[in-house]
Amino acid sequence: MDENADKRAIAADYMQSLRWFARLLWNALPFAFFVSVVAQLLPAFIPALRILLVKELVDSLHAVYGEGAAGFERIVPVLAMMIGLHMIGSLLGAVRDHARSLVRERTSWQLQELVLSRAASVRQELETALDRIE
Repeated sequence: MDENADKRAIAADYMQSLRWFARLLWNALPFAFFVSVVAQLLPAFIPALRILLVKELVDSLHAVYGEGAAGFERIVPVLAMMIGLHMIGSLLGAVRDHARSLVRERTSWQLQELVLSRAASVRQELETALDRIE
């Protein structure tokens, strides 16, 4: 029972740290953070769309087998959609990377400020403690 309480305390500590860090990222640049998250989630659907397009391509190839140039014209839109899907995936990756770099730059400044302010407060606490000892 004591072990379960320790695990819950550790999990609660992790969740608190995650909330603090998410809040820090959100406060740095809310729009860039939102774009980064959305650009991370949308590419998750691309493999499923690729599978559907490959299925459509195979069905189209089977339907037009032996028709020659006329059949090829029915396959071109599916190929164009596959190329477009690849371009969308690349674009989402570039947008995500740019948004992440903006958030990373802003949060690095904020984290440096937090470290410096904490270091200053620790120094003050140390000086106060040393004065009490003397």
